[in-house]
Order: sequence, then structure tokens, then C-alpha cells
Amino acid sequence: MNTHIWALIPLAILVTSCKDRNKPTVERFVSGDLSIGITKNGELKTVFDTLNAMDLKIAAMHGFVYNANLPADSLHSLQIYLNTKPYINTGGWSASVYYHEPDRAIRIVSNLFEMDSSNQMDFLYTIDSLQLVDKQSDTKAMVLKVPIGQEKYWLNELKKQSVVKWAELNRILPD
Repeated sequence: MNTHIWALIPLAILVTSCKDRNKPTVERFVSGDLSIGITKNGELKTVFDTLNAMDLKIAAMHGFVYNANLPADSLHSLQIYLNTKPYINTGGWSASVYYHEPDRAIRIVSNLFEMDSSNQMDFLYTIDSLQLVDKQSDTKAMVLKVPIGQEKYWLNELKKQSVVKWAELNRILPD
């Protein structure tokens, strides 16, 4: 009798594991969020104009890399200046500024947050006044706020935009 029970255990495991495979997978993502990648040569003003015309809010920007062709000894004062910007110096974040020897330039790789139209204009002015050079990195990405329940609509609309390299739901990893 014991040998029959032991023989049934592998069959029971096989049957229960098959049930899990047949379960429909539930797509889990953060409601109201989309993540997008920006083309490396996409001009920032054009990106802002495109998203503003769609009335989408930029919650965060990452991977935008700039060089400042300033003397190396101005690094600290540049960092202090950038940290006066509320969209850079927020939530425990601050300006990321260092000297990049291969380019012989100060490099700025700061995260930007809550980029409403006022902050957008200020950042564009900062780029212009400091004569920052876009390094056209492949890592430009944004988190956007969209109306809850319309994530897939906006996902498809964003994929049509020439400055958008990719667009994804802000997915929640499975447990």
C-alpha cells in the first residue's frame, strides 16, 4: 500500500503544477504611470513640446547627460548652482556633477523631478545659459503621469511619436 502512495506523489505534483500554467496571467502595473525612452538625438525642447501638447505630466527624467565646457575648478560652484533647482535637489536627490577626463569637461547626470512647464523652461534656460552640450546618451528615460485607466491608450499614442524610442507600462514585478 505504501508503494502505491509514493507512486502517486509525482502524479499529484504534475497535476497541481499544470493547473498553475493554465491560470491567466494578470498584468500588474502602476496605475497612471508610463515609462518612455527618448531617442538619443531627440532635442529636449521638442520632447517637452510633444508631451505638453498631449497634456502629459513628467514625473521624472533620468539619463540625460550634459557636458559643461567650464574650467575644472568651477565644478563645485556649478553643483551648488544646480542644487538651487527644486526639480533637481528634491526627495534626497541632488545634482550629480563630476569632471569627465576623456571629454575634459564637467559632466552633469542629474535626475530631474516634477518637470511642469515652469521647471521645463527653467531647465532649458539653464542648458542655454551654461552652454551645456547634450551627450546624446542612449539612456534617456522618463516616467509620465497619465489618466488612470488610460495607460494603454497613451502607451500606443506615445509609440507614434518620433522622439519616443520605446514606451512601456510601469510594471510591478511578480511576487
